[in-house]
Amino acid sequence: MQHDEESQTMPLLLAPDNLLRPDDDYHEWMYDGENGVDQLRDEIVHDLRNYALPFIDRFANLEMVLNVLEGEGIRGPFTLDQSDLVAIIGAIHYVEGRRAKAVQIVDDALVALEGKPHKFRYPLKAVRKRMDELAKEIEL
Repeated sequence: MQHDEESQTMPLLLAPDNLLRPDDDYHEWMYDGENGVDQLRDEIVHDLRNYALPFIDRFANLEMVLNVLEGEGIRGPFTLDQSDLVAIIGAIHYVEGRRAKAVQIVDDALVALEGKPHKFRYPLKAVRKRMDELAKEIEL
């Protein structure tokens, strides 16, 4: 992930650890002070090994992420709404070199959302704007 002064970046794909557990079992680690964290060490290591690392392995590259996003949509393991899902699918196609397909995906979604509240179109407009900016940079 790139970070610089001009733009702030943050992960767009994430899953709270409770969504990685069987049956989406909600869990919190409770501790009191420094010693409390030490007491949780084994439990945290267990959770990382059994839930977080397999999640990371499952999505080790963009094509793996794309396959799940396109196959499972918003029912998949990520906390995304439909607009974010389409924006991320378009962005992945773009950075993987399938620029025309990426633009078409985003443009089709924007047409489908015409007349809907701005909050549904915003992520798509932002991705489309960035695609245009990158296309201009590539032309230079």
